[in-house]
Amino acid sequence: MKARQLSAILLILITFQLFCSSQVTLRTSPSPELHRFEEENHPLQKHTSTGYDSGTGFVKVSEDGHLFFGNDERAKFWGINLEGSSLLMDYETADEVLSLLARNGINMIRLHQLDRYGYSKTLIDYDSGNSSNLKSEMLDRIDYLIYKCRQFGIYVYLDLLDARRFMETEGIVNGSLLGNKANVVSIFNETLMDMQKEYATNLLTHVNPYTGLSYVNDSTIAVVEVTNENGMFWEVPRGEGGWHDIPEPYFSELTTKWNEWLVNRYQNRTTLDNQWRDLNGVHGLLSGENPAEGSVALPDVIEASKQTIYARDYDDPVVGHARVNDGYIFGYELLSEYYSTMHAHLRQLGVKVPIGASDNQWQIYAPTQRAIGEHLDFSAAGYYYDHPSFGQDPLMTYKNTPELLSGTESILPVLSAQKIAGVPMIVREWNNVYPNDYRCESYVQMATYASLQDWDAVLIHALGEDVQNLRTGAKRMLWWSTLFDPARWSQVSTASQIFLDGLVEPLEHTIDIGYSYSDTFYAMWGDNPWQYRVAPYLGRVQNYYFEEIYTGSADITITSGRTSTGHYNETNMGVMIAPWSGYTDIYNKHLDRTAQATSVFASLNITDGTTAAMGEFVNFAYDNKNISWSYFYGISASDLPTGATGFGMTSDDVWCSGFYTDSYLVMPSSDVTSSTKNLVEDPNYSPNTGNDNNVFEVRKQDSLASRILMDCLHQLNFVDMTRSNLDTHAFQSADGSWYRNETSGVFYLDLAKVKSLIGFANGTTDFGELSFVTDQHHFAATVISLDNRPISSSNHMRYTAVANAWNTNQNTTLVFNEGENYAYSLMADWGATGTAPVIYEDIFVRVNFAESREFYGINRGLLGEALFNFHTTTDSVYLGTNTQNANGTVAIELFVDPAPPSILNVSEAPNEAQSGTTVQASIQVNTTLPDIQNASLLLHTDSSGRTAVAMDETEEGNYSASLGPGSSS
Repeated sequence: MKARQLSAILLILITFQLFCSSQVTLRTSPSPELHRFEEENHPLQKHTSTGYDSGTGFVKVSEDGHLFFGNDERAKFWGINLEGSSLLMDYETADEVLSLLARNGINMIRLHQLDRYGYSKTLIDYDSGNSSNLKSEMLDRIDYLIYKCRQFGIYVYLDLLDARRFMETEGIVNGSLLGNKANVVSIFNETLMDMQKEYATNLLTHVNPYTGLSYVNDSTIAVVEVTNENGMFWEVPRGEGGWHDIPEPYFSELTTKWNEWLVNRYQNRTTLDNQWRDLNGVHGLLSGENPAEGSVALPDVIEASKQTIYARDYDDPVVGHARVNDGYIFGYELLSEYYSTMHAHLRQLGVKVPIGASDNQWQIYAPTQRAIGEHLDFSAAGYYYDHPSFGQDPLMTYKNTPELLSGTESILPVLSAQKIAGVPMIVREWNNVYPNDYRCESYVQMATYASLQDWDAVLIHALGEDVQNLRTGAKRMLWWSTLFDPARWSQVSTASQIFLDGLVEPLEHTIDIGYSYSDTFYAMWGDNPWQYRVAPYLGRVQNYYFEEIYTGSADITITSGRTSTGHYNETNMGVMIAPWSGYTDIYNKHLDRTAQATSVFASLNITDGTTAAMGEFVNFAYDNKNISWSYFYGISASDLPTGATGFGMTSDDVWCSGFYTDSYLVMPSSDVTSSTKNLVEDPNYSPNTGNDNNVFEVRKQDSLASRILMDCLHQLNFVDMTRSNLDTHAFQSADGSWYRNETSGVFYLDLAKVKSLIGFANGTTDFGELSFVTDQHHFAATVISLDNRPISSSNHMRYTAVANAWNTNQNTTLVFNEGENYAYSLMADWGATGTAPVIYEDIFVRVNFAESREFYGINRGLLGEALFNFHTTTDSVYLGTNTQNANGTVAIELFVDPAPPSILNVSEAPNEAQSGTTVQASIQVNTTLPDIQNASLLLHTDSSGRTAVAMDETEEGNYSASLGPGSSS
């Protein structure tokens, strides 16, 4: 199908029902979750269905590393992933889904896994034997989807290589062994790269028959992702996942490239052997290896990097530092060539929008980040809280720990570690995953943290596989299926408004995590150091890559903690905590933990670190605690720089563990960390049918370096928080507008236009303009203004309150051992996931306003349906799903003055319309109030006919309706 007969579409979503009446009347009800923006406050504009430019222009990247529209207005996106049946849905479903998304504040969709091998619906025609061929029927569905996105003001994030299978039938040897998207191999193999170019050309230069535009010329497409979760440092789909598990002939191809790279870098075996020999004289090159003969073994980068600097076998040359670190540089150069080649090809095709790729979520591979920053336009981050581990028996296991009780695995530390300086960051996949019983915690939090860090886009993963059931029923939840989950979907519109309207201001200070050349290529199994734990609560964090001399301009610069390299002489506030390894090169030839400190303060008198010592921390970092080091690098207290304050003094006050000035914080000894794990019983949640408790693990971390940083920045008036916040595991803004407590498991947002209370917050919580009162064990409740006024004077608000939800007959099993200190939950098989319908946990949360008001209220269901209306004068409104007529309520829409929106004026139906002549009727709509979701047209007709209606907007707020004879259906 290349074209379809399209009905006139009214962008404010008026649907028509025909009745008998004496005149034309329109009746309206307000949209429940509909979030529209004041034109002057938000750059999102409706696309036109034709033409080259939508009015905003193509998305671009600004000099400061953010997304902007072509008209130089900031571009921010709150979006969702479509995949599976929700991606290649039929036309009618596409209309309904996009309408629903727009009403919930979604302004971006990601077309994810269009190329998926093994799906019943996929864009690639695998039956043709050529994975570059596209299915015409599926392509037409995507064309229509993009066309409708233009009409709903929704932008598109377009993926290229996601889950494509390169096949033997097209000449790919052992293609089936490569797995979907051929991880690693698709980066360096030229044949696979050429096939990726062919697919991109076929897709992006294709002309959409509904818009008349090729994808490269359609500003609806905001960004393009080259490849998803793929690179030189991702696992391959065999064995343990390292390079040595790459199937032939590709492993031999990579080995050849590796040896050629070594010859080019070192010229001969002797130079290579000398360079790979560490300070202890250990040879990194085996006796039979010679790059000129192609016999130097590849490092198994994935596995070797698991042997971190804390636990690596120094005597094993195959995983030795030099070989693996050179492997990092080798992989980085291959990845850089791939990125630059694909970027150039897409630009040659005419792609005008930013081009990016996904980094390694959770584990931070610095070489990948550096390559993205140098060769692409944006980075694509990801985060899942409590991602299940899938198997066969059992089907899956998960922790079932509340996110609000987690530390280093929580939203902000993990995602902030993925931000690269100079390029926008799109969180292109995230969710708090079902069946975690506490997943209602994360949506308002995510909107808050993304705003604090000033990220450019946040996309939920995913809408769900069962969107066809919008019409047919049978709605249930699954891992990432968000649409029919009241714990998550009910909060989408509120979270969108918080983020897109900028209700939460970005943090004031900027923080660079410095990565020198050696830091970048010193192999480690990811990064989750102390600075990522605390830094993102203090300022906007990004990873800054440089060679040897830091040249950034952040308010605070913190060394990465990988090596002792990098010169930080030109910082506004430099934080230098010595790494555990202390090497000053990637070959382990030079060990000097004090190198960074002495590069700035050359005259420091520092011990040689050969003996143990203890520092006493009193009223700094700790109230009173002694810290011992096996390798103590003490600084002479009498030789500190002018104006410096020492800390961690030895008992004789001769040596200190470090010092701070108004521009530096220095500790030449390494960080001291600790971690605890406890089992917590929650008697109010049931993992098993009929049981009444849950048990989960709670981990807490402590870090001397984070405490030093917090107290130092407090003393210098950078932040209000101190070490006491780490004692209580609580973080908060200076003005009290946001607060997170990881001990009690509570988060709140207290702003003029939004009040939100989340977690284990039963009792009374007073925010001044209103208070929440409840005996509910665990919940998420939010009141948000919908008319851009403070809640205290708002005439239109939405109140949302939700807790947990289950599928019918869902059955999870709790496994824990108090003696061995572990706990987790599982689902044994697919039957344990349950069936439709979804069962809501009963909830009762009351909102007490500061003064009494006359409220017109509409109780709303999950998809915005009106359950019942009420009219009352009160200072208290409650949301209770266990009360009469309230089953299924997730939100209450509140109007104060005026009442819900209405039609201002409609002309009476002319007599000619009743006699069979088509005429025009003028309809004026009050668009200063919330958008209309439903309208009923009541029209007088004779007994023998019905009336068909099509409406078009003539100018804002005015519509013309063609009134005339129609079908009798």
